[in-house]
Amino acid sequence: MLYLALELKYLCKEEFDKTYALSVEISKLLSGFIKTLWTLNFMNLLTAFINHILIEKGLSRNTVESYARDLKRFFEFLAKQNTSPTEATPTHIINFLSNLRQRGLSVRSYTRSLVAIRVFYKYLLSKKIVSSVPTAN
Repeated sequence: MLYLALELKYLCKEEFDKTYALSVEISKLLSGFIKTLWTLNFMNLLTAFINHILIEKGLSRNTVESYARDLKRFFEFLAKQNTSPTEATPTHIINFLSNLRQRGLSVRSYTRSLVAIRVFYKYLLSKKIVSSVPTAN
C-alpha cells in the first residue's frame, strides 16, 4: 500500500481516501488466491498493476474490478497447468480463451478478459518483468 500512497501524494485527500479504499478492496479480493500460488513479490506486482490502471490510466472502478476478476480467472487457469504468469505463452492464452468460450461466457466478457490480459502483459513489459508479450499475435 506504500506504493499507492506515494503515487497519490499529488491527489487531494478525498480522492486519496476513495482510491485507497478501492485498492484495499481489490487487494483483499485477490490476496487469498495469490498468497497460495505465488510469492509476496508477485502479489506486490499485481497490486502495483491494479494501482497503475486505477490511478495512472484512470480506469473506472467497475473496469478495474472486472480486470481483477478476469486476471484471477486467468491465473487460476495457469496454476492448473503449473505455469506462472511470467511463463505464459500465446498457446496458454489461446487455451484460456477457448476455455472461456466453452464455459459460455458472453462475447463481451471474453473480449474484456483478453483486454485485461493484454494490458497486464504490457505493464509487465514496461517494468521489464517479461521480455515479450504473449498476446502480441
